[in-house]
This record gives sequence, C-alpha cells and structure tokens, in this order.
Amino acid sequence: MLRTVNSLFPRAFAAIAALAVIIVPREAVAWNRAGHMVSGAIAYSDLRTRDPAALQRVISLLWTHPAYAARWLPLITAHGAADHDIALFMYAARWPDDTRDEPQYDHPTWHYTNFPVLIAGDTTRPPAAITGDVVTETAHNLSVLRDPDALDADKAIAIAWVLHLVGDIHQPLHATNLFSSRWPQGDRGGNLFFIRATATSQPINLHSFWDGLIIGSDDIRSTMNRATALRAARTSASFTSQLALLAPLGWARDESLPLARRWAYADGTFEGGVSRETAAVLPASYAANAQRLAEERVTLAGYRMAALLAKAMKPAR
Repeated sequence: MLRTVNSLFPRAFAAIAALAVIIVPREAVAWNRAGHMVSGAIAYSDLRTRDPAALQRVISLLWTHPAYAARWLPLITAHGAADHDIALFMYAARWPDDTRDEPQYDHPTWHYTNFPVLIAGDTTRPPAAITGDVVTETAHNLSVLRDPDALDADKAIAIAWVLHLVGDIHQPLHATNLFSSRWPQGDRGGNLFFIRATATSQPINLHSFWDGLIIGSDDIRSTMNRATALRAARTSASFTSQLALLAPLGWARDESLPLARRWAYADGTFEGGVSRETAAVLPASYAANAQRLAEERVTLAGYRMAALLAKAMKPAR
C-alpha cells in the first residue's frame, strides 16, 4: 500500500516536504513532444471559441518568439499555410523540449515537482529538499504575461512555457517521487521504475510508458486529428468543475499526486523492477486504465491552457 508523506509526519513537516522539489536529477519530458502538440492544439481550438480576441493577441506575441522565423515558420509553411495558427500553438507547446541543448532556454528543473509518495511500513524518508519547481515556474511565466512592462519577445517565451508546463503538471508522474527501501533516493518520477507492457515487450521505465500514451507520431496532421478526437470525446463542458480550478499547485498536489498513487503506482500493489533486467510486466488492466486517464489529463490541460491565456490577455485596468 502506498501513502503520501502527509499521512506519516506532523502537519508542519508535511506541508514543507510536499511543496518541495527533491534534489534528484531526472528526465523531465512530460508526455512526448507529440503529446504536447496535442494539448497545444486543444488549447488553440478552445481559445478560438472562448475568446477570439485573446487568441489573436497570443498569436501576435508568438510571432515575436525567437524560434518563430528560424524554426517554426519553415515547418508550418511546409505543412500548409491554412493551418498556420494552430500549428504555431503546437510548436510553441513543445518548444521547451526542443531546446534541451540550448543553455539559454533549457531549464530542466522547471518541468516537474516531487510530492513524496511512501510505502506503508517502509521507514525510508525523502532526502533534504529545495524549492523551485513546475508550480513555481508556471506562476512565474504567467506573471510575465501580465507584466505591462515585459517585452513582447519575453511574453512569447512565457506563452510557450505556460503551454508546456501546464501539460507537464497534468502528467501524474511529473508530480511525484516514490521513496522506499528499493528506491531510497526516489524513483525519479518513474524513471527508475522499470516495466514491460507485455511479457514479450522490451523493458522501459514507467515514466516513458506514461509519456507515450497520447500519440506516438509528431506528424502535424496526425496530432491535429488526435486533438480533434479528444475534444469531441471530452468537451470543455464535461470539465466544468475542474476548469474553475486554475491554481497550478492544486493541479499537482490535489490531482496528479493522488492519480499517480492510484493509477501509476496502483496503490502499491504493482512493484516495478529496479533495473531493466528486473522489469515487471504490467497487470492486465493497467494499460487501459492508464490510457483513459492520460487522455483525460491531456485534454483537461489543453482547456486549462486556454483559460489561463484568456485571463492573462485581459487588458490591465
């Protein structure tokens, strides 16, 4: 059985530990690049309906992004000018992962937070922690968008980060770190928790399995079609109560954390391997449940992106 740190320690310590980022290097790609493109397309389509004026302001700002002329426009032009605006959102949403080799824009620790998850009866405790995570940086980039003195190019960069980080927060394993005697330094959000999808599959880590649940191809037409299908299956009206909640901390702590505990770690009933050689086969119903949850989370992320951008684009009074 799994439980969070909150149930094991006094309230004061739990609040500190739960809000902290554990000092552990880790991979930090939530969904794959194509998955981020899907959520970006959902955000574009919803914002077009929700607030066309805000949408045009966002598009105008993205034209000033340092990647627009050199990187995005050639790709968009090659695909087809008719899809320029939605494609712009899609490339902006994946941009933080595309710049991993560019020190000016690469911020590895921005993509995740670590709410500790512990195994009941295990005495392992998380190591010392520091602040600074996906919750903090989402709020920071939103503040740039609201700053009347910020340069347009800086706002464009902030838009790309908001599109990306909101997607990150909604991937359950970007909010958690499992600690136990098998992973005394944490499993790095599932990066050190090895599984096989089937008995004959190659071993992969749990984080990668979840990242790839939305779509495998980053072909722009395929990702657009996937976004359309997800929006049709889960309209914004089906998320009315969730769309009233626009605090990134709540998305991570109150949503992704318990979802990871329940579905990614199966409430402690599924023990992964500590190496590729010891990778465990997923339970029979695991993949179907994970697929359903991943589709719901990435769709909700897209709608929340639209809501945040609509709010941020409102003229200052």
